[in-house]
Amino acid sequence: MYYVPQLSQDSFPNTKFKDTSTQEIETIFKLLHGKNSCGYDEISVKVLKFGAPFIISPINYIRNTVLLIGAFPSRLKYSEIKPLHKGGDVKNMTNYRPVLLLTSFSKIFGKVIYVRLLENINNNNILVDEQFGFR
Repeated sequence: MYYVPQLSQDSFPNTKFKDTSTQEIETIFKLLHGKNSCGYDEISVKVLKFGAPFIISPINYIRNTVLLIGAFPSRLKYSEIKPLHKGGDVKNMTNYRPVLLLTSFSKIFGKVIYVRLLENINNNNILVDEQFGFR
């Protein structure tokens, strides 16, 4: 079993994630859609945006600790699965698709990881130019 810091030091020496800043977390907050939907924690993005000035610094500290340790908090991996009707007969299960409702905090953390991974992929020319879909 390998842990992320162990892999990044041994196998991927160029993989170094920079710390987040409160400005970056604030930008992510602004980009999130202010919907009322929420995950199992029952905290919507709308509520987080309202309290953003008070929670940006603690979220930034936690986010940087997660990047340093290299382990995503297991409670943020939980999601609720809701069936969404696509159309047709409501009694036919094939007419539904699953929708995952993540916690708002996991969305913020996921955006930071996405930006770091994309930077690393682009800076180290990991993907060829022809790979433009499903990056």
